[in-house]
This record gives sequence, C-alpha cells and structure tokens, in this order.
Amino acid sequence: MKIKKNGDSVRVPHKGKMIKGKVVRYDKGDPGGTPYYVVMVPGEAASIKVPIHKIQENTDIIDKINECLESFDEEDLICEVRYKKVIRKGKIIRKPICPDGFKFAGGKCVKMKNTEKIKRSRSTKKAQRKVQNSGAKAKLIRKRAKSMRKRKALIPNALTFTKVKVAKGKETKAEK
Repeated sequence: MKIKKNGDSVRVPHKGKMIKGKVVRYDKGDPGGTPYYVVMVPGEAASIKVPIHKIQENTDIIDKINECLESFDEEDLICEVRYKKVIRKGKIIRKPICPDGFKFAGGKCVKMKNTEKIKRSRSTKKAQRKVQNSGAKAKLIRKRAKSMRKRKALIPNALTFTKVKVAKGKETKAEK
C-alpha cells in the first residue's frame, strides 16, 4: 500500500459513518504497534488518528458511484411484461406476470420499494397462517378443483381435438 501524502483526500470511519477527510501526516506508530494517519475531518476541532488498514482509497471512484446511484430513476428499473392466460369469472383473460421484486403498474413492470416488499411478505405469511388454522383449506381445494375443471373445458388439450359430425340431421361430437 502506497503511503499517502499531506493533503490527500481519504475516507475514514468516524462516528459510525465513512467521512471524507484530508491527511495531515503519516506516523509509523510505536514499535510493534500499527502505523496510522492523522486525518483532518470537517466539523471536528481536532484531527483524528486512523490506523492504515481502516482508510479507504479511490475516493474519487466511490464518489462517482454514489453520484450515479443518486441520479437513478425508477424508470430505469423497468422490466418487460409477460402475459399468462387465466380464467376469471368463466372467461379467459391475459394476466400480466412480472419478475420477483417487480409489480405491474401503468401498463409495465416497475421495481417495488423495499417497504412494499416487506409489507407484502408479512401479509402473505399472515394469510397462510389463517388458511392453515381455519377450515378454509378444504374450501380452497374445492374451488381449485372446480377451476381446473373449467380450465380443461375452455382450453382443450392440444393432442385431442373435436370435430362436429352431422348424422341423420343431428349434430354429434366425435373425438379423434
């Protein structure tokens, strides 16, 4: 590690945060002790002693990264929407599907905020507990079975297809 010169800007830990400061001088420390820098921190009357291993280099790169992260908009974090065919009230509709951590808003998938993710996970856990503890589980299974029957009726299997035959003036369905 290269020794810093007087006036070099560095990031140092101070009061639980990484603060930008300027090197005042380098000290080799006591024999057997760790060498340190004396760093001037803005807002402090006295300079602080910081061991060499706690100083962060490349402050310019870190500043640029932080600047880029601050300038990010939610619009940059938009994802493509996929649609799935589902049955609602006996009709086939297209349901938008977004990846994990995204929600469908304004015709596109938008990244959810952390608070919303936490609220959703809590509410789903609460709903699961209610379903497990009450008699709603059997009701849920019946409704799912009914939905699956309707789905099979509305969306026929790709392997079997039906033809309508006319026999003696009456229409009958025959599978092939």
